[in-house]
Amino acid sequence: MTSRWAFVAALATTGALLLRHPAPPGAVGGWGWLVPVAAIAALVALWRFPGRAWPWVLVVGGALSTADAVLWVDNWPLPAGVDEAVRLRVVSVVTSSAAVLLVLGALGGAGRLLAVGHRAHGSALAGIAVGAYAVSGPLARSRFEPSIWDLVPFVAAGLAVAGAAAAVLISRRDARAPAGPPWVLAAGVLAVAVSALPALDERLRLVSVVGLIVVGALTAVRATLEATALVVVAVVGIALVRAGIRLDGHPLGARPSLLAWVALVGGVLVFAALGLSAARALLFTVAATAAALVLPVFVGDGAGYALALLAVGVGLVVLSGAVAAERCGDAPLVVVVVLGLVGAQAGPLGDLGLGNGLLDNNHPTWWVTLALVASAALVATGAALERYAPKSPTLVSV
Repeated sequence: MTSRWAFVAALATTGALLLRHPAPPGAVGGWGWLVPVAAIAALVALWRFPGRAWPWVLVVGGALSTADAVLWVDNWPLPAGVDEAVRLRVVSVVTSSAAVLLVLGALGGAGRLLAVGHRAHGSALAGIAVGAYAVSGPLARSRFEPSIWDLVPFVAAGLAVAGAAAAVLISRRDARAPAGPPWVLAAGVLAVAVSALPALDERLRLVSVVGLIVVGALTAVRATLEATALVVVAVVGIALVRAGIRLDGHPLGARPSLLAWVALVGGVLVFAALGLSAARALLFTVAATAAALVLPVFVGDGAGYALALLAVGVGLVVLSGAVAAERCGDAPLVVVVVLGLVGAQAGPLGDLGLGNGLLDNNHPTWWVTLALVASAALVATGAALERYAPKSPTLVSV
């Protein structure tokens, strides 16, 4: 499998993640079980066929993104007599399922790149996927979403389908990868169940976040510090992005400024480029510490500060995801579980429970400083342990 083309093909699908439509919490009603079922089905496929399944998961996700784009134009292909509540449920299920399949498929591709030794491309792709997924929900709920431009949803969905089809061709000979260990599949199913707890009772959000962190630690012990840092950074990053949207002066139903989109996409690309570096852990430590010390001090209400919050918020999640992906190693499905079912899910849940406490009148508070410094310390500690931990002796037969 050619790393460069596999990376590009999977990368093409992440645009539909960042440019997703809103799925308001609770909008799926009694149909909420369909999204976890889609996640578990994709998880089983990625576990059984790690080399060949991820492009097909992306194909289904791209197809649902196309259907999602059609459903959001004025002429929905639903009978005129269908109740509005049913319409909202259909759209919310399609939107949520497409996003879950796209992030799991992209992470499956990232895990495969890591498994065959392409660590730079695999880590960067994983960071982009988890970053785009984590911030896209809050973006969409703030009406910062693509249907404001009629063609944007179709372009994003078309790129996702084209990237998925290219990934199928690229990986057609990658059939020798063995199935992953059953315990990783069990951990993934458990993560899906834990993340669904808030649907039963909203007071279980923080319990769900803590449970997901525990599942991630049990799935990849050596990546416990980095996975915990990813969850913390995702919560902070989402809060910064929400603050940036509000400070940018984006009214409901209006088109976001072009500079705001440039800041978002630019933040993803710049920090993903840092994720390609072998020194990604050091770069994250420096970037997170700098953001922790600068953002709460040099506050402002202008467009420049809003754009900085957007770029830094999504960028830190991308870079943190890249660091965590590298530490997860090359075991099949581990990256998918730790990043896709733990980090990407715990961030939005934590934001709903804690996000408002990180902001004061849409400005970062010192809690942001504390959280980012703590995440930088976790990553730095993990890197130091990896570098200086005593290695087990290697026996050489003569």
